[in-house]
Amino acid sequence: MTNKITIMIPTYNQAQYIKNTIDSVLMQNYSNLEIIVSDDSTDNLTNELIQNQYSSELETNKIHYYHNIPSLGRVKNYYTMLHERASGDYVLNLDGDDWLSDSKYISESIAILDNNPDVMATMARKQHYYELKNEFIDSKGFSHLKGIVSGNEYVWETILGKAEFNHLTVVYRRSEAIDNDFYTLNNTASDADSIFRLISEHKIALIDKCVGVWRLHEKNATFTERKKTNYDELFEFEVNVYKLASHKHKKEYPYKIWMKMWKTQTVIHYLIFLLREKDKNIFRFITYLLRKEKNLLFFLPKYIFYKKISQQGKLL
Repeated sequence: MTNKITIMIPTYNQAQYIKNTIDSVLMQNYSNLEIIVSDDSTDNLTNELIQNQYSSELETNKIHYYHNIPSLGRVKNYYTMLHERASGDYVLNLDGDDWLSDSKYISESIAILDNNPDVMATMARKQHYYELKNEFIDSKGFSHLKGIVSGNEYVWETILGKAEFNHLTVVYRRSEAIDNDFYTLNNTASDADSIFRLISEHKIALIDKCVGVWRLHEKNATFTERKKTNYDELFEFEVNVYKLASHKHKKEYPYKIWMKMWKTQTVIHYLIFLLREKDKNIFRFITYLLRKEKNLLFFLPKYIFYKKISQQGKLL
């Protein structure tokens, strides 16, 4: 009997995208899976679509559908699915506007996890789909890392901006994730915070190919929710990563420089998106950050210097 995987699909007013998401899961060549659609929508369109399009999957419990009234909110929706509704040995979280593009990815990930008990998760690359331009761009990858690697090494490469993090491609162990209290950081970095804590003292398998698609559009939670977050909580994830890195390296990176680096890197990251997508929500978030951190741009030369010496291992 093969191990079971739960595909968690949180969604909010995404009826125009959800069929593509669900179908990409049903096209996987791994049969022992369940799909949980946890719907925070304020309309009934997603409910109607699923009842009409997937009646047989609902009857056979291939798909479990929940319409959350009242809405749970993004992070609580993740938490509820994992801790209360999922039953698989493994889990993948796929937001309701994204999709899987490789029909063999689930089986490939589970084969790795089944054969390597110290590997807590697998992760592959993704494509960015810029909806307004109808353009696909491959993500950059994992720096020099490939195959099964130390979780701490991967986290550090991500901190340096050299490796990417892709929540939509992460397949992880459910019981260990629950033990690590996944999805308790109440901001948009809750996914990375959870995965980093899970793998920090274990291993992760990095698969160097694009297996899923992140759809970028004007209602992306990444851009619309971050600016609503209390500023004191906005970089809580970065503080947690700082603690992980300091513990691992047995010495402390200068905290003020650390946070300035993260904030500067965040502005650079969103400026790149702004230049490509010209989205008003991205512009508002960058303006919000710069208003809160008026001297951030003056830190840019120091950012380049500190990032260079930290990559050389001289500062941490």
